[in-house]
Amino acid sequence: MELKEFLQIFIKYKKSFFGIILFFILGGITYFFIQPENYKASLTLNVSRGSKSNVDEYNYGDFYRLQADSRFADTVVRWLESPRVVQNILYNFSGQNSSFVFNDKQLRGFFSAKRMSSQVIDVTFIVSQKKDAKIISDDLKGIINSEAERLNEKQKQDGWFVVLGDEPVVSSDEKGWLFLLALTGMMGLFVGFVVVMFRHYWNEE
Repeated sequence: MELKEFLQIFIKYKKSFFGIILFFILGGITYFFIQPENYKASLTLNVSRGSKSNVDEYNYGDFYRLQADSRFADTVVRWLESPRVVQNILYNFSGQNSSFVFNDKQLRGFFSAKRMSSQVIDVTFIVSQKKDAKIISDDLKGIINSEAERLNEKQKQDGWFVVLGDEPVVSSDEKGWLFLLALTGMMGLFVGFVVVMFRHYWNEE
């Protein structure tokens, strides 16, 4: 099919094509005004040690300490992907059984954690109220340190891992109107194209 034939098809069904695009754009504009007010919290965690140890020891030499910190930071990231750990954090926050509120998929995706260096972990999550960010952050640090202490119950090593964190940085998670306009416009173009071509081939039969 040549370009001229494509153009003729879209001219024939232009009302349907542009109507669908307009429908999606209006949907995006509507969502912009009714979208829930959410906030994105960003928390930086630092892997440290509870006390100083002899630097001559193999486990705590500078090089091996960085390696151990890196592995423990990876463990913290995995903990924040665990439904059990996330549920414990939210249980402390909400004061009720979080499994009643969140399903397994939501628990796994509540925190987004990424190791930035050997000792630094960036954690982000979404809250509906600004004040909740600090409460959840404090609960997170408390639960993570409790998990770390459990690992050291039998070994009783000095200078065991401790997770520290500053106050979370909170910003609006509202989707901008330009983003929504571009997204819904592209969706409208795609759906409009499919509908026009479907109508064309349906009427040809």
